[in-house]
Amino acid sequence: MQEVLWSGEAVACDAFLDSFPSCSSGDGNQCSGGNGVCSVGKSNYCVDYKSSDLANHRLMLGPDTYGVLPGYFERHINKRRLPETLVYLGGCNTMSNGTLASVLYGLGAKAILGFRDYISNEEAYETALSWFEGMAYEEKTSGEAAEGIGGENSFLFGATSLSISNADVVNPSFESKDATGWQTDGDGRVVTGLGATIPVDGKYMGLISTGLGYTQEVGQIQQTFCLDSSITEVSFYWKFYSEEFLEFCGSSFQDAFTATLLSETGQVKVVDVAIDEVCPATECGGCGAAAAQYGITLVPSDVSFDQGGVYHGQWVKGSANVAGLAGYDKGPVTFTYFTSDTGDSIYDTVILVDKLVFE
Repeated sequence: MQEVLWSGEAVACDAFLDSFPSCSSGDGNQCSGGNGVCSVGKSNYCVDYKSSDLANHRLMLGPDTYGVLPGYFERHINKRRLPETLVYLGGCNTMSNGTLASVLYGLGAKAILGFRDYISNEEAYETALSWFEGMAYEEKTSGEAAEGIGGENSFLFGATSLSISNADVVNPSFESKDATGWQTDGDGRVVTGLGATIPVDGKYMGLISTGLGYTQEVGQIQQTFCLDSSITEVSFYWKFYSEEFLEFCGSSFQDAFTATLLSETGQVKVVDVAIDEVCPATECGGCGAAAAQYGITLVPSDVSFDQGGVYHGQWVKGSANVAGLAGYDKGPVTFTYFTSDTGDSIYDTVILVDKLVFE
């Protein structure tokens, strides 16, 4: 027996693929065109996503709508995860045997509230309102806010000490081994090393690039969170690699790296550098501003990209005053690492980032 969340999406048989083209990629990998996944058996063929989820018991067919089973969350949230998350399962029997809550907990959720039996829409709404208002406005923990609401029907699984007011940055140095807590676009990922370079802190670091052959989209890593009013400074370490060094110093080819903290009340640019600013001052008029500021000396790299001729600098620390954006009353902030590709899409740039600290 498994717990089911009814999706409300009507079952439409004409939404399934009429034909099943062959494929050669590994089981579960996306088929060409993005319209399905490769299913491996006696013969390999592409099936649409819903067929795959139905066959693997992640979805079920109801009389009118699809039912979502615990395995659906395990499959489709696994890469994004649910770090330090609060989950409310406002449906009937969502805590009847724990199959759904245990999957969500395994994905990183910390506190999950649901119901052991049937419940009306009104009761589900009132329970949610009481729980969230108790945590948001009365500053109660997840356990304190859940006490007494929903009667014996409601059940809290997981942490009773979770607090909404504790909304700091998640996984700042990428030590969860992946991008948990972060949103990534283009070539934005977590790595253990690049050539001989290892992380400044721990075993993992972030990487963004202008494509690097993986994608035509430039890399970005960002996260939205809240800053306590006591926070005054942000700092992190970064390292700049590029095929545009040194040949294109002083040219129109100006790949760049920015790190910004943005809120509704303002923006702070922690780092904002382009190729010329990292180039040695001897390479062009106006070159070398960032090299002098951070003490960067470019050296031939021990890694190669597709065009060769890569140079890189040292790990350097960027910092900025962010007191003007701090305080829960000022709303959330978004911290973003971003690299841009200016002038061409041939010569690649890579930025390594690590050890993000707010203090």
